[in-house]
Amino acid sequence: MWLCGFEPNLEKLGYNGYRMDVQTGKVQHCEVKPQNTENTKKKLNGGGSFNDYTEERLLADLRNNPNVLISGFVKGKLIYIIEVKFECLKDRLEKLLKKRFPSGRKSGEYLRSASFSLKDYINCPHFKLAYLRRDWQDFKEYLSKDLISLFEVKTS
Repeated sequence: MWLCGFEPNLEKLGYNGYRMDVQTGKVQHCEVKPQNTENTKKKLNGGGSFNDYTEERLLADLRNNPNVLISGFVKGKLIYIIEVKFECLKDRLEKLLKKRFPSGRKSGEYLRSASFSLKDYINCPHFKLAYLRRDWQDFKEYLSKDLISLFEVKTS
């Protein structure tokens, strides 16, 4: 979070962090979605998930449009941080909610895990590779082919 200029939100509820937008003077919020692996069979894919998700939360998140910081760790070592605007995940989350609640959601029902991967936001105009470890290639066996391709393009 700090590497991207955000301060932690100390409140229990709400987004994970915030920063001031120098140009607009408005607060920008962020949601942190870390992914960790210790196994080459469970590769990092630029993904994350939202727990206990609802359409109401989706609408609130779209209104606020926080930055989503998607980070990948191998055995606790930070490999990358990708920063996207929440709106980049809209299509994926809408699809998952419609699949889970085809006739609408009843009170007390949630989409337990709304997962996404690099494929869901790679073409978003609000995409930024915010951090990439210098020796990321030493961790290739823990990365999906899509992430490797992205990092090779960004570092060439």
